[in-house]
Amino acid sequence: MLSIRCLLLFCLAADCGSAVSVAAPRAPAGQNQTIPLNRDWNFVTDPGGSLKVNDLASVEKVRQALVPGSWQSEFDDLRDYAGVAWYWTSLTVDHALPTELVALVRFGAVDYRAEVYVNQQKVGSHEGGYLPFEFDVTSLLHAGENQLAVRVADPGAKPDEVEGIKYAEIPHGKQNWYVQTSGLWQGVELEVRPRAHLGAVHITARADGSFRIEAPIVNAAAADPARELSKISG
Repeated sequence: MLSIRCLLLFCLAADCGSAVSVAAPRAPAGQNQTIPLNRDWNFVTDPGGSLKVNDLASVEKVRQALVPGSWQSEFDDLRDYAGVAWYWTSLTVDHALPTELVALVRFGAVDYRAEVYVNQQKVGSHEGGYLPFEFDVTSLLHAGENQLAVRVADPGAKPDEVEGIKYAEIPHGKQNWYVQTSGLWQGVELEVRPRAHLGAVHITARADGSFRIEAPIVNAAAADPARELSKISG
C-alpha cells in the first residue's frame, strides 16, 4: 500500500460567503481521506438549455441550493419544474497532490442525467437517477481556487421529454404520484486515495449456484500485471 506523506488543506467556499475548512492529516498507509461537499451550492435553472459552463460566472438570478436535496423540495416556485439546471461550487486546494495519490469526486445520485465539469473542463457524464458514480479529477485540480459544476437534465410530467430523455422510458419511483426529485439529491464528496486502489466490484451469480467476483485494482504497478484484475469463481 502507498502511504500519504503530505498535508492537504481544502477550503470549500461558495459565493454566499460561508466556508468550511477540512485538514487531511497524516494517515496510516492505505487510509482514504474524504472531504464532504454537502453544503450550499450555487444554483440556477436553464429552461432553454442554452447555458454553457463558462457562462456561470456572469449568470443572473443565482440561488443557494442545499446539497443533497432536490430543487422541487427546496424552492416552492420550482415544485413542478422539469428541465435543465446547473449547480456549482468552489474548492480551494492549498497543496498539490503527490504523485502517489488521486482525487475523485463522488456523487451519491443525481436525477437524472449529469454532466460534471472541473475548472470548465468536462470530466464526464452519467445517466441514471439512483446510482452512485465518481470521476477522477486529479489532473484538473490545481493549487488555488477550483470550480466544480454539474449540469442536470431531468424530464417530468411537463415536459415529459428533455434533450431526448423521455420520462415514460426511464426508471423512476413515485414521482408521478407525488413530486419529482431532480438534481443533486444525494451527497457529494471529494476523496483522496492511493493511486493504486480497489475499483468497482462486480458479482455475477448464476442459476446453478455458481458465482464470479471481479475486483479490479486500478492503477496497479505495471511491473505487477497479476494485480490488474483479481477474479474469484465458485
